[in-house]
Amino acid sequence: MKFTIHRLIFTTTLFLVSLFAFSQGITIKGKITDAVLKEGLPACNVYINNSTIGTGADLDGNFIMTVTSFKEFDLVFSYIGYESFIKRIIAKDGDEILLDVALKPLDFQLSEIEVKSKRDKKWEKQLKKFSKQFFGYSYFADKCEIVNAWVLDFEEEKNTFKAIANQPLQIKNNTLGYNLEVNLQDFLVENDAYKIKGTFRFSEQEPPTKEQLEEWLKRRAEAYKRSYVSLFKSILDGKLDETGYQLYAEKPGQNINEFRSDNFDVELGKSVIPYVAKDMVKLTTDPNLKRIMIAGNLEIHNQNAQTELKTYADTPYAVSWLTAAKGMVQVDLQGVPTNSQDILVSGDMDYLKVAGMLPIDYDPKSNANDAYFLKFEKPAMVEKVVLHTDRSAYYGGDNIWYKTYVNYNFRNYADSSSKILHVMLVDQNKSVIKSQKLEISNGFAYGNMVLPEDLVPGNYYLKAYTNYMQNFDPKFSFEQLIPVLGHKEHFAASQSSVEEEHEMEKTVQVNITKSDSLGGKISALAFSFKNQAGVPVMSNFSVSITNPTYDPQLSTEPKMEDLYKIPSPESLGISKKTFGMEKGINVEGIYLDKKRTPFKGSFNVFVNGFQNFVEGVSDESGNFKLENLMFYGESVLWLQPSSKKQKDNIFIVKNDQNKPEIKLLTNSIEINKTKLDTLVFQKIKDLSKNTKDSTFKKENLKKMLYGRPDYTVANKELNANNGLTGIVNSILKKVPSMQYSQGDFIIRGGATSAFNSNAALILVDGIPGASWSSLNPNAIEKIEVVAGVNNMYGDLSRNGIVSFFTKDEISSDGIPDIEGSTKVLVDGLVNPLPFESPKIQMTQPENKPTLYWNAEVLTDQKGTARVMYRSDFPKQKIKVTVNGITQNNVPFSKTFYLE
Repeated sequence: MKFTIHRLIFTTTLFLVSLFAFSQGITIKGKITDAVLKEGLPACNVYINNSTIGTGADLDGNFIMTVTSFKEFDLVFSYIGYESFIKRIIAKDGDEILLDVALKPLDFQLSEIEVKSKRDKKWEKQLKKFSKQFFGYSYFADKCEIVNAWVLDFEEEKNTFKAIANQPLQIKNNTLGYNLEVNLQDFLVENDAYKIKGTFRFSEQEPPTKEQLEEWLKRRAEAYKRSYVSLFKSILDGKLDETGYQLYAEKPGQNINEFRSDNFDVELGKSVIPYVAKDMVKLTTDPNLKRIMIAGNLEIHNQNAQTELKTYADTPYAVSWLTAAKGMVQVDLQGVPTNSQDILVSGDMDYLKVAGMLPIDYDPKSNANDAYFLKFEKPAMVEKVVLHTDRSAYYGGDNIWYKTYVNYNFRNYADSSSKILHVMLVDQNKSVIKSQKLEISNGFAYGNMVLPEDLVPGNYYLKAYTNYMQNFDPKFSFEQLIPVLGHKEHFAASQSSVEEEHEMEKTVQVNITKSDSLGGKISALAFSFKNQAGVPVMSNFSVSITNPTYDPQLSTEPKMEDLYKIPSPESLGISKKTFGMEKGINVEGIYLDKKRTPFKGSFNVFVNGFQNFVEGVSDESGNFKLENLMFYGESVLWLQPSSKKQKDNIFIVKNDQNKPEIKLLTNSIEINKTKLDTLVFQKIKDLSKNTKDSTFKKENLKKMLYGRPDYTVANKELNANNGLTGIVNSILKKVPSMQYSQGDFIIRGGATSAFNSNAALILVDGIPGASWSSLNPNAIEKIEVVAGVNNMYGDLSRNGIVSFFTKDEISSDGIPDIEGSTKVLVDGLVNPLPFESPKIQMTQPENKPTLYWNAEVLTDQKGTARVMYRSDFPKQKIKVTVNGITQNNVPFSKTFYLE
């Protein structure tokens, strides 16, 4: 027989860099725009090629992502109707990369694209031919499908076959449990060789059953075992024999195309000889990279991998060939090559093709994945939520201020874990009174909840959780008993007035010093933090200053040391249903045709106006899920069929699909209180409508945030035609000596800490930490700049304030409807209000319950911080409560009582 080895070209850069080592990470941020219109592209996909790791741009095209272990990779920008853009990133730990990208529109328009469910017979045959070459002939390919095959067109001549896709291919690999989005750049079959070039984005499928997940994990392990990454890892570890690999080389002087026997024992020593694996590994200048030297055409026998591809009659295991174009392969410590484009493979390593592709963040040692952990193994990821509220008890109409601390069993998971926090107020009958969703950033979230004025006095419960936490026993979610008093009720007596320091927090020494009045009614508190050895520690903490008469020390108050610590995986308990990590707001629904039967197809989604667009797809049952949307407040969504032929179709949005089963964990308590004849609380008057003070309007309320600004940039001074750059340049032009660096405004030099830089505090309508880069310049009323420290924001404003004020919001009714669409209202994320926004006030001003609340106070390198607060009655007794974590993630809390 004539035995010929065909070299098949497979240019997909399947493996680039490993994702197993911990590092401080690389931050990449910027804006994605239309290259012609210069407008931001909302929800544009940004992802690391051939991985499950990525993010989406916000509604104005801005994006930010943190890569914790990659040092060299291809970053892909992909948007429907535009040419994809690939940027090679080479960076080191701690680097911050500013990357603005302009995508070029394709020649065709979105409105012209129609779903073609049927093609002619010639096209059908060509599709089958493409699928065989794309997925391969193995049993892995049997469960792979192209969801939107209609985007493919083919060109076929005598010895060549080409495929072209005018949109990204949507692929379901039901063998491995992945969904793939493929931007196909080149597909060519010519004679005995083929070429596939493109970018691949992976996402996890949700396993419907435990058995299905077991099957997926088994097949993934098999695919890894048959990959060249597995071979390279074995070479690095010096374990070729242990892992079942045997290497051979062509005998010098032999011609690869000459007649050879199909019996390997006959050919051994005749046409092939054992390959000397000694000294294959060479060092590089980077300790995290190695070089594997490969001479000629390497023949690989993998005795631990079974295959349907019979190469030799006497070898029932997998046989492959590998050639390195430059005689070497550069790999990381996990065997993942950085120059995979120079590698040519054939035989079993090529046999699985796209059907056997794994993302570069696949971990062969793990039996779990980020989104859906195993129900039969210990979960790889654990999240834990703790809330610090400003005080322990409230009145109807009162405002609960809180800060959320999220802990993880691996702190480096903070940037890749849940981004959405759910907070609920529940009564004793387990009915939800109010609910909120907030954004989690770097393990923190800030919020406030206004209690209904007519809330019936009694015991309520504040509960907080991430969607992922529902996988565990409910006892590990956060719950705090919230006593609510009537407006004529009063605590009979103040509770304990002794300083409290919980046992675990003794590892952190918290000291406080109260300054005399600084003039007027302003007082100050100075904090210092040290460890047991007396060494200063940098910290991030929240602080409340309250009137102890209205803030009793209750036995049911949650203790930071008990709730912040991560429970052991064995004690978690596992729910019967699987809940994924929410990276944004998810909207689920069903798509129906004009006969009101489920409809499968694509559709457009517009959020709060025409400029904000994403695409959705429904399945055979009409179900759809829009994932990772980021919008604030009650928002309007228009869902529109992609084709005018479906103009009578409708959409039904399902609300609260993952609403948890409510279980109360804290026992109700009796509050010792007295009923008075007069009101303790009263409603604040609406001063904006008071005829005696008609000048008190929204403008004046804004100015009260921090007094008179040092600089003001009016709307007419903004360069509204140049997006983010225009805003920045307008501010820099107005404010002398200000600098803009990597997304931060720097007014002057200032102290730095482990949690912040020398950047100014950003406010958007008084909200600290809100996103300013996504603001439409035309919606900005003005920008105010404060160069010095402000009393209200204290330490948080140590480097000045840049405050953005938006114009009064236009109601959803003011936005014209989109023709042929279904309009729905959806609750978005809640932005916390600035602290000085009370809904009610005491009848006696000196009885104000909460004098001061600051959700984020940051120490300097000496472990010190200072806050200033307004005290109308300086001689009154105050209660100061501190909760926080150190730079090393050690929690602490302490309560002080000061005269």
